[in-house]
Amino acid sequence: VNLDCAELSISVRMPPSIKINPDTVIVYMSGELVVLTCEAEGTPQPAIRWNHNNAPLDENRANIIRPDESKGTIVIEQATALDQGLYQCIAENQYGKAVSDITTLRRATMGSIPPKEEQIYTKDQGSALKIPCEAIKCFPPCVYDWALVQDRFDQNPTRVVRDDRVHIDFDGNLYFANLEQSDQQGGKVYKCIVFNPYLDISTEGSYSVVNVNPAEAIPVAPVVAYQTPASTVGLVGEAITLKCVFSGNPTPKISWKRRNGQALPVDRIEFSNSNSELEFFYLTSDDEGEYVCTALNTAGSSEVIISLDIQAKPAFADFNGAPGYLTNVNVTEEDTVRLHCNADGEPSVALQWFINGEPFREYAHPRYTTFLSTSCHSIHPKQTIPHQPCA
Repeated sequence: VNLDCAELSISVRMPPSIKINPDTVIVYMSGELVVLTCEAEGTPQPAIRWNHNNAPLDENRANIIRPDESKGTIVIEQATALDQGLYQCIAENQYGKAVSDITTLRRATMGSIPPKEEQIYTKDQGSALKIPCEAIKCFPPCVYDWALVQDRFDQNPTRVVRDDRVHIDFDGNLYFANLEQSDQQGGKVYKCIVFNPYLDISTEGSYSVVNVNPAEAIPVAPVVAYQTPASTVGLVGEAITLKCVFSGNPTPKISWKRRNGQALPVDRIEFSNSNSELEFFYLTSDDEGEYVCTALNTAGSSEVIISLDIQAKPAFADFNGAPGYLTNVNVTEEDTVRLHCNADGEPSVALQWFINGEPFREYAHPRYTTFLSTSCHSIHPKQTIPHQPCA
């Protein structure tokens, strides 16, 4: 028996797909080295390029290098403010194109408190007082504190002690529910300190002196001095802190409750700063509703209501028992293929399809039909049409 042998050559074609996406948000300091990671696969191996703010990134710039030409990762050396913005990695071969998630590159910044003359506050004992801290631009968000110094040149500050009578709001302003003689601090100067934890630097200003006139103690019912916005949005899985500050004499006692009478989730909350703050470590949809902050003293009571709206970032969800996100599909020409994309979120999620990184428009693709959260694609002979995840 004579047997003839032959070789069968199989050519595999595969449009690109992104293997490793860059981080969603990258914060950097001026002069720092920034790494944007992107890796893709496909047959043949796709070429990778980047967009910066929806325009091609010039990789010939002196401060941009690509350590491995076979991969898409780029390094930005000595990053400056000009490097901020939106970045997207694009992988392409003759069979299609794939795009990465968008990453936001943002430079950490911190302004300075404008120079200002020393402020003098003179009020009667028992009166309320608010000392503002000058607002500055700061990213990531700064934290605030107050200190006492002999004068603005004193380099040995003493921290202002916070208690049920003395508070600092989220904007850095200092509150006294009712003034006491001791708040004069022997003529020392109050100063606001603003600290950026990411940059590990601080600035100071808003120098103020407090004079308290002796006066007979007069009972004053609680009055709201500061509160978290009446309508506040929180995200599922994230933390949030609600805050209220009241003036009054004697010093009001603060308590929190849900307006509908439901119990607070004691395993996920904490009261701090003399009950002026209600912190949720981890929000769930059950936390949506109205929260009542009540202040009480012998002269009366007052309350504020904060409505907490719980929202959720878009996330892919199962569809009829199958994953709501796209996976690679192998099909034969003339087949009809159905691609499912399903997502949940609050507010309701709007879905959008992309083909080769470009928004899908049904009028431009007459063989395609989209409905609800799914798309049905019919592939024409001798044409390979890669698909992209919906967004």
